[in-house]
Amino acid sequence: MNNKIKELRKEKKLTQEELAEKINVTKLTISRWERGERVPKSDKAQQLADFLGVSVSYLLGYSDYKNKDMYLEEHSLDHIIESDKYNAIETIGENNLPLVYKFLRREFEEEYRNVYLNDEDHTFTEEDAIDAVDIAMGNIGDGLWNLPDSLVKLIFYWATLKASEREQLLELIKVLSLNNLDEDSLSNDN
Repeated sequence: MNNKIKELRKEKKLTQEELAEKINVTKLTISRWERGERVPKSDKAQQLADFLGVSVSYLLGYSDYKNKDMYLEEHSLDHIIESDKYNAIETIGENNLPLVYKFLRREFEEEYRNVYLNDEDHTFTEEDAIDAVDIAMGNIGDGLWNLPDSLVKLIFYWATLKASEREQLLELIKVLSLNNLDEDSLSNDN
């Protein structure tokens, strides 16, 4: 793990012990984080990032930008903020964005290959399926731009999971959803 904890701590002119006191962990924990032997749990990573004035993704080495403002400042000449990169800074880090694109391309390829090549009413080729995937990938930016941030982040996190983890999570979501439907809590909570 190539985190920036040590670098940021030194910028603040803090010892490991002083930083540990600030966020209520041990000096040993700070040392392990800095060496990449352990990864801070999400609550401690957020606390540490807030204290050091950076995003969690920058702190953990997933982003080259300390925060969203730095990204926006550097890309202000682009006039159009690519929502996927903007949201990636806060979720998985823009450096991991190719992982998301690779996941989405694989999903589209599987879906379109099945649809196009198994359609008995029309004659589609493999090339037709590839063209459909390319069009879908081209629409990703616009599609993500129109989604609420919470759904974009969900897609980013989902894409980083292994196939078996996605299946397990989907089963859990189904169970929770059915429980909510049974309790008629959709009308109460939403």
